[in-house]
Amino acid sequence: GVEIVVNVEMGASTQFAALFMLTNEGLVPMGLKGKGPGPFASDLGDLFPFGGSVGHLDAVDCTDEGDVVMSAAIPSGDSADAYEVERRFFRVQGSKLVLDKDRTRVEVVDAAGVDEFPEFSGSPFLSCN
Repeated sequence: GVEIVVNVEMGASTQFAALFMLTNEGLVPMGLKGKGPGPFASDLGDLFPFGGSVGHLDAVDCTDEGDVVMSAAIPSGDSADAYEVERRFFRVQGSKLVLDKDRTRVEVVDAAGVDEFPEFSGSPFLSCN
């Protein structure tokens, strides 16, 4: 189907998008099965956080394989010189995005290294076709 991204919530530093799929039956919300990374993981529902500040960064995009990657970068240690980046990958199954737990990765990078992850270098869902 055709996917539609809608900004539905905005906090002080983070925005939240909902994803919809246009099918023969009409507009269908895409749900998440499995938790995303980061500080909003338990409160997300079917929303996708992006943006943030020095206290945390969130990003979401598509991979070259057509999956969705949701990532969170949280300062590691006493300063914002390094970040722990957790990346979680979701496969599209119908109108659901299902967590592939085996692909979850966590690594610590310096602050400038966060932009090396493609999902942090542009708008949410920028690479999706």
